[in-house]
Amino acid sequence: MQRSPFRNPAAGAGDPSAPQTSAIDKYIAGRPFNSKWNAYFSRVRIGATSGGAGAAFVVAPSQDLIAFGYQRGQPMTTAGDPNHTATPADTNLQTASQTVSGEAIEIDGIGLILLSNSDPALAKAVDSVTSVKFKLNGTTDYYLGIPSMLPGPGGLFGYADSGSAYADQQAQRGFVGAISNGIPHASNYYMIPEPMIWRAAGGPDSTLNVIFRVESQVSTPAYNAGSDRSAVAGGTGTSGTAAWTNPALAAVFADYMVVLVGRTVLPESDN
Repeated sequence: MQRSPFRNPAAGAGDPSAPQTSAIDKYIAGRPFNSKWNAYFSRVRIGATSGGAGAAFVVAPSQDLIAFGYQRGQPMTTAGDPNHTATPADTNLQTASQTVSGEAIEIDGIGLILLSNSDPALAKAVDSVTSVKFKLNGTTDYYLGIPSMLPGPGGLFGYADSGSAYADQQAQRGFVGAISNGIPHASNYYMIPEPMIWRAAGGPDSTLNVIFRVESQVSTPAYNAGSDRSAVAGGTGTSGTAAWTNPALAAVFADYMVVLVGRTVLPESDN
């Protein structure tokens, strides 16, 4: 490991890596240096594989669900949403697994945002059995734990209704409480102990993915499941019963937006 008398205060424990050290040395010495904020993000989906018609919704053990493994204009098959073509609302990447425009990215941390279209009952069910890890170059794994260990720099807070939770007789949707991934306005994220450098294509450490995997089968709570029911009109002393239809399988999922926290590190030529 290359050491430098100049240390990046944001690095936390450990010393800066070599590309970061070079950039910092150039900056402090007054030589040309280019640094800017970046917004690297990528969405993944964990979806139910069976359920409905009076049954709980089930998520089977999954293959790898890969954030930063697809690009805009490409189907999100590797991220668990094969019927959707990625847009700028899903990722900023122009080439799968590679930085934009040859940037070198200093990654100080990672955050997960549970998106608002997610089914909260399913998100609560899969959290404890879903692993998350960094993978560099397709060979080196850095295990990060489960989704709720990685707070989000924005997103949901509190509790919400759920399409997969059987509604009481007065309601048309069930209600699921206590769903949160950190306090959004606190700009939370998980700071990695040693900043990582995601390099431009063609060199070492130039391909990066964040990988989710459902490690064991899980289902939404059985008491949330119920058969379809028709509406019953109200009468004397009663307000009647609302209709309820079990949601389609494709409508029950948890979407996570993976956000990398850091900046570009691009020392310029001395010429």
